Amino acid sequence: MDARLLEVLDLARNGQKDAALLQLRSYFRAHPDDAEAWLVLGQLAPDQKIALSALRRAVQLAPANISAREALAALEMQITMASGSPSPPASVAIEHPSSESPAPSVVTAASPQALAPDAHVEFPHALEPDATWKSEGEEAFEAEVTNEVQEIEPAWDAEFQALRDARAVVWPFAARGEKNRTLGALLDENRLTRQDLLWAVAEARNEDVRRASQVILETTHRLADVTMSPEDARLIAWPFRRLNRPLGKLIDAGTVRVKDLRRAAWYAKDARLREAARILLPVALERREAEQRKREAQKQPPQAAPQPAAEPTPRETVRPPVAPAQPERKPRQPETPKERADATPVNPMKRPMPVIQGSDYLANEVQRRYRQSLFVAAVMLVLVGAGLLVALAIIVLELVSQKTPALWLWPLVAMLLLPLFWLSDRFVELWQEEQNFRRGQLGESEVARLLRLGLGSDWTLFRNVKLPGSKVDIDMVLLGPPGVFALEVKAYTGNYRYAKQHFYRRSMMTWRRMQHNPGKQARAAAGVLHTYIVDTLAEDVWVEPRLVWVGPGDLTLEEPEVFVWFAGKLDQETERLRALPRKLSAEKRAALSGLLRGLCSTLR
Repeated sequence: MDARLLEVLDLARNGQKDAALLQLRSYFRAHPDDAEAWLVLGQLAPDQKIALSALRRAVQLAPANISAREALAALEMQITMASGSPSPPASVAIEHPSSESPAPSVVTAASPQALAPDAHVEFPHALEPDATWKSEGEEAFEAEVTNEVQEIEPAWDAEFQALRDARAVVWPFAARGEKNRTLGALLDENRLTRQDLLWAVAEARNEDVRRASQVILETTHRLADVTMSPEDARLIAWPFRRLNRPLGKLIDAGTVRVKDLRRAAWYAKDARLREAARILLPVALERREAEQRKREAQKQPPQAAPQPAAEPTPRETVRPPVAPAQPERKPRQPETPKERADATPVNPMKRPMPVIQGSDYLANEVQRRYRQSLFVAAVMLVLVGAGLLVALAIIVLELVSQKTPALWLWPLVAMLLLPLFWLSDRFVELWQEEQNFRRGQLGESEVARLLRLGLGSDWTLFRNVKLPGSKVDIDMVLLGPPGVFALEVKAYTGNYRYAKQHFYRRSMMTWRRMQHNPGKQARAAAGVLHTYIVDTLAEDVWVEPRLVWVGPGDLTLEEPEVFVWFAGKLDQETERLRALPRKLSAEKRAALSGLLRGLCSTLR
């Protein structure tokens, strides 16, 4: 048997039947009259009609091949028993030359003997075919087989051509960090499930993806199945944004919304998470519609019930009216929520701006680092002090005993004094950092109070926002109709200068450039927040960086890269914010508010 046919059989034994059929098809192009190849096709064909024609073709090309004849007889017997018709099989039985010869063993289509590459049956020399061996029935049988093969070969070629084209279609829904790959490669690695293909047939926008998924589903593939009940889907953990909580609870709480489920249904790496998102998507849609109906009902003004007219007593006399009564004019009710909002405008300044307080994770982290640095500095101070005391004690003992101290003691004392000075400066620096952090917290509270006084209910302020997967901490995020603003609050002491993209501090009558640049910190925070919004909501919402200066120190501006708000002039800044054009609709602001609220409620 040819080596390529052995590879086809190995693929079939390993469960890669589709790859085996495709490789067998390429082999037929070079060897269309190979009987062993037609025998292998008879065992691997997905349809009984193709298998029957292939086995008949193998018997026609190699009448002496007992394996092909027995497989054909077994398949014909199977088809006859399934259809219930008593018609005899068309294959010709092989008679052994003597009664002592063993009866031929029946090899079915699914038998391993038919697929064995080394199966070889000795054919007796007396039964070798010659020119007079064929009977009239066999000649008719060969003619029938030739016609069937000529009819079935184009259909078989068309079917496998469609299968190959379907496997070559690129699956466009790749997870973040992965490249788009073909359906065939993903199926060979068991990365796609039957539910993925069914979902693509129903929901994919690309016509090629829908058609290819339908073709693969109609063929006999061994696809992974992740069928689950709605109760099981609610228990699947949601791994994004470091939530790691059951998906059902997150949907009930409103943390995971419809957009999150739709994105997970296509792009999640875990097949069970994809299927859970598809199962619970109708639940999230129903919840969103219920919330919309509830909001519309709350916006409608309550209608007063009509007062029943008082009936006259028997003593009273009803007089006809002197003038015809004018029909009472009822106020026109707006037909849509938009017209109702236009008819009864609500001034947002009547209600204060909501402030969403985030977690105290940042404050706890700063306190932890401060205590850790203080502990390390204290340990080093104790060790250096102990070494210095030991060296001084040795020198004093040498002097008391009227001996000259060793020369190596003086360099040791000098070496121990240098870390002592450094540790004293370190203690002062730690104390200043602690004071700056406390002033920053007080400054953030003051900024929140001033913004709450200057802005109305159509604005929302989020404090202490830390995005998942990032080390950047955002002091405040201001959301309103003009857009999103990332605020970095600083409360430094001393004299500072902000020139273009650099920050300078005045020290010893000179300006020294600071390594920790608040302007760059504000720009980095805005960039990280913008990227997170685009990846999560799939909407390009620009985030403006702002530096808020609340410290007692003086700050001089010289064409700064980032706009600076001073705490003493926040009333003017709020007026400018209210005058800015509206860029975000109410629906988009609601989506952003829900996203930021979820971050504030799920911080560590």
